[in-house]
Amino acid sequence: MTRHCFYADWLDAAERLAVLKDQAAHHVRNVLRLKPGEVIDLRDRDGRGWKWVISDMTQEQVRIQLLEPYDLPTESPLELSLALALARPDRMDLVLRQATEIGLTRFIVFKAERSQYGLSRDQAAKRRDRWLKIAREAVCQCGRMRLPEIVICEDWMDFLLEASQCTTPRTAGLRIFADESGTGRNLLSLWRSCPMYRQVLTVVGPEGGWTPVEVNRFAEADFYPVRLGPRILRFETAATALLSSVQTLWGDFGQPV
Repeated sequence: MTRHCFYADWLDAAERLAVLKDQAAHHVRNVLRLKPGEVIDLRDRDGRGWKWVISDMTQEQVRIQLLEPYDLPTESPLELSLALALARPDRMDLVLRQATEIGLTRFIVFKAERSQYGLSRDQAAKRRDRWLKIAREAVCQCGRMRLPEIVICEDWMDFLLEASQCTTPRTAGLRIFADESGTGRNLLSLWRSCPMYRQVLTVVGPEGGWTPVEVNRFAEADFYPVRLGPRILRFETAATALLSSVQTLWGDFGQPV
C-alpha cells in the first residue's frame, strides 16, 4: 500500500524524533485521519527520504519517530529542462505538475515577444512559492525523490543566457524548441542523428507563436527546431507531448521495467 508522503525542508534526520505542526499536522490528523502506529514518508530538498511512524498526536501537533532512510530509483538519467513562455497562470500550473511527474529537472519561464502575460518582481516571488508548492505535491504523488529547479527569467534574451549555462556541448547538452511553422525536424529523426545526449533543454513558445527574430536567435544559439505532428496543439498539450517524447527517446520512458 502507498504511504502518505510529505515534503519537509526543515527536517534534521540526525534527530530520531520530530514534530509535525501547522498545515502538516492538520493534514495528518483531520484530512487523512491517520492514527498512531501508521507510517508516513518525509522527503527533503536534497532528494533524501525517510520512513517515520506516528507515535502520538494532540490538537496542535503530531509527534513522529524515525524508522529508516530510503531511496527510490525513480529519477530519470536524463537531465530534462523545460522553458515556457509565460501564459495564463492555471495553464502554467498544469504544465509544471505534469512535467514534474514526467521527470522534469528544471522549470524555466520567460516572457517572449508575443507573450500576453508578464511578472513583476513581487509577482515572480509569489509565483515561485506557488510553483514550489505544486512541485512538492507532484513529487510526493508520483514517487520522485527530487524537486525540479525553478528559474524565472525576465525575457527571452535573459533566457538565452540561462540556456548557455544549463546545457553545453561539454555536458552533452541538446537544445530544441517547438516550431509551429512545421519546418523543423521530427524528434525521431533528431534522435537517430544524436542519440547519446544526457541533457535536453526543451522550449515551448507563446500562443501567438515565435517572432522571426526569436527563431533566428534560437538558431544562432544552436537550438534545433522540432515539429510535433501536423495538428495544432494547445500550449499545455505541446509542452506535455514534447517532454514525453524526449523522455521516450533520450530518457527512461523507453527503458524496460
